[in-house]
Amino acid sequence: MPNDLVKRIKSGDIVLGDGAMGTRLIELGLTLNEAPEVWNLTKPDIIKEIHKSYFDAGSDYATSNTFGGNRKKLEFFNHHDKVIELNTYGIDHINSVKPDGCYCFASMGSTGVLIEPFGEMKLNEASDIFSEQSDIFEKAGADAILIETMIDMEEAYAAAKASLETTNLPVIVSFTFNISPSGIRTMMGNSASDIVNRFKDLDIVALGANCGCGIEDMIKIIKEYRSCTDSPLLAQANAGMPELQDGVNVYKETPEFMGDRIYQLLDAGTTILGGCCGTNQAHISRFKKEIREWKRNS
Repeated sequence: MPNDLVKRIKSGDIVLGDGAMGTRLIELGLTLNEAPEVWNLTKPDIIKEIHKSYFDAGSDYATSNTFGGNRKKLEFFNHHDKVIELNTYGIDHINSVKPDGCYCFASMGSTGVLIEPFGEMKLNEASDIFSEQSDIFEKAGADAILIETMIDMEEAYAAAKASLETTNLPVIVSFTFNISPSGIRTMMGNSASDIVNRFKDLDIVALGANCGCGIEDMIKIIKEYRSCTDSPLLAQANAGMPELQDGVNVYKETPEFMGDRIYQLLDAGTTILGGCCGTNQAHISRFKKEIREWKRNS
């Protein structure tokens, strides 16, 4: 276990992550009928260059192109026979360009199938799927597991528990929230308080939020989290919500717009900061600058 990483996070030191992977790949030609993880095999130089661009911009960690790399999700693309290969290369590509003192976060996403009682997948089946992927991550040399973009608290819990039981890697869990007049909730109706209470018996490093909103709503979500926990928090906002222009999704929150609001995220209690859909190396470079300024003034 990279104890220096855990110590950094728990001490309150700001750890800067990377920006988007999926939207970068779409810009480079990824189609809807392709599994992004397959590019780990077919276009490794592109994946490495994306990771390198974020490290060059100042990221302390890069997140692997393995978000949909679990066996169930890969079945949708008929690639379930490549689980080990796709996830291993996803970790390898970061480690091949990772500067000294930086980290590889293994991205773990949903199975894409609802778990009982909302769906037909049994909880033990989901746990087995997450155990398999987390084991591959550790063997490949990941420094931490980031379970992200989750909407079902029980599936996220199963993923975290399986990862902790299977590996010695630090685990971070991040949800996607909707903000409405009735409050801040996941799609399955879970509040930040619900999540904090559900995960209190697991030795995870941090909870957080990613995707689903721009930076101004992310500030509200992190404040909601901070009102019910003192634990480290992760925040990875989109560069706004996508707007369809000439058949292409456009994210309009510029590095300047997001950068001008980074101090509010840090003041709200963010410890691990990064970007999600629509963000790129220019956003991360600006975030790095704002973190320096915030530390000087704190």
